[in-house]
Amino acid sequence: MNFINIILLPLHIMNEFFLKRVARFILKEELNDEKNKLHESYKMRTELREEIAELSNENKLLNNRLLRIKYIIENNKSEKRELLLTKKGEIVSVIYRKEEMFDTIYLLGENSDNSFYDSKIDFQKFGNDLKIVDFVSKERNRGYGRALIEFALAEAREADIKKIYGDLSPQDSDRFEWLIPFYESLGFQCQLFNDKTKRMDGLISMELTENARKLEN
Repeated sequence: MNFINIILLPLHIMNEFFLKRVARFILKEELNDEKNKLHESYKMRTELREEIAELSNENKLLNNRLLRIKYIIENNKSEKRELLLTKKGEIVSVIYRKEEMFDTIYLLGENSDNSFYDSKIDFQKFGNDLKIVDFVSKERNRGYGRALIEFALAEAREADIKKIYGDLSPQDSDRFEWLIPFYESLGFQCQLFNDKTKRMDGLISMELTENARKLEN
């Protein structure tokens, strides 16, 4: 080994054991950085796809709502219609015959797909009193039934109806747990009793003039 090689030997050792390790470390860090960038890019693409899917779904729901409102208008041209908002902010259409309002009143909601009605109420008029003969709400927890009855009560007061009442049928006894609080929240008085056959019956009633005074006070 000549003198020059002896002098350069430490440099070769440094290159082998230090510089290469530094280079490998730098390369590893660069690879990790690129890997993190790819991961963030993939995450952003995933979030973007989710946002696009959500917007597409919202657009579909909006189109369905517009088609539903168009359907409601086009299929009930011969009857009176009024638009209301439920407590949850949904647009509903109340439909009735102008000449005989207190016969049957229907309600159709913009977010439903029932073709004929979502809720309906049938009446019989006896002088200045109204009897609820039938009340049906096909959709639970949408606010349809409440919106329909509140509309009917407001119209009954305008028409100077004194009292509105109805029966709690034995066939509905399995629903009394929520049905009675529902009627009471609207201002009805509810009474239950057992008949001779041990079936549970009941009555609901509301004095509209008395109720109106309470609302005014």
